[in-house]
Amino acid sequence: MIARRIQKLIRELPDPISGPLVRRSLALDHSKAEGFVFKIAETREELDAAYRLVHDVYVMEGYSDRQASGTRINLRYALPTTTTFIGAYHGQVVITMTLIGDSPLGLPMDMIFSEELFALRRQGRFFTEVGAFASHPDFRRKQQVLAMYLNKIMYTYALHHLRSDDLVIAVNPKHEWVYRTLMLFEKIASTRPYRYVKGAPAIAMRLDLRTCQARWERAYNGRPPNKNLDHFFNIERPAAVQLPASGKPLNVWDEALFSYFFKKKTDPRGENYGSLADLYRTLGLRPASPEKTRLKGQVRSGTPDQLGRSPNSEDAVSLEPERQVSSVLTASRS
Repeated sequence: MIARRIQKLIRELPDPISGPLVRRSLALDHSKAEGFVFKIAETREELDAAYRLVHDVYVMEGYSDRQASGTRINLRYALPTTTTFIGAYHGQVVITMTLIGDSPLGLPMDMIFSEELFALRRQGRFFTEVGAFASHPDFRRKQQVLAMYLNKIMYTYALHHLRSDDLVIAVNPKHEWVYRTLMLFEKIASTRPYRYVKGAPAIAMRLDLRTCQARWERAYNGRPPNKNLDHFFNIERPAAVQLPASGKPLNVWDEALFSYFFKKKTDPRGENYGSLADLYRTLGLRPASPEKTRLKGQVRSGTPDQLGRSPNSEDAVSLEPERQVSSVLTASRS
């Protein structure tokens, strides 16, 4: 109890004081990652396990209502710039997060942070949203280490495979200190209610991938490897972290996966998205070339209103594009 109070007091101190103190307390016990594999979810079974874990944890935490499908999934997941990462313990998925690249559908964060994201788009930056983080309750004692392994694979993939310029995240204020003091995310918008998680408060944060390594080097300078995230993220190559050797984005979605998740499973909105080919055709994407999607994301510019999106409408970005796509797909097949 006393330790928790001290930690709370430290987190509330100004950044120049709290940051070094929190980073000094970091201790990566790699023995806690033994028996784990951290990788991209590639199969239907891995994806289903990840989406079920997110659903169950979000329901338990009060961020979501229980769905008949037992999964929490978004249409953007079927796009080539979206990747789901898992940490599996002897084959059981116990921790997951999803990286969603900017696309014609926008990002979930656009629901409440569209002005801030459009400011980045006008700069020609391609960014990816970190979301759908969940860990199994039985493994919470290992969560700090497991989360950092998952962050490592996510960061490496975003930087070297997707060539992303920034990471963005909508995070509950109670977790903001982790991203701010350890990973050096910067706040780009103040707290707002986020209907995507049943009105829970969220802060928008950003990590500039062009400059973060230099900032990490300064922040962690002189720290031993087990207390040094710069060393862990950019130098260490743990065998448990498995990424494609090609250095290119891995697009795992095909028609069979699309049919399973968006046609056979219950869709709470009752939409009919047709086929994966219909979705790509409607959005002007090429399934075999994720880099094409990245370039498309880079050139999106203008204000939300100019692109047909109202920054004051919660539904405008998060739900309406999917419904518009659904209506176009339905019309194309009639």
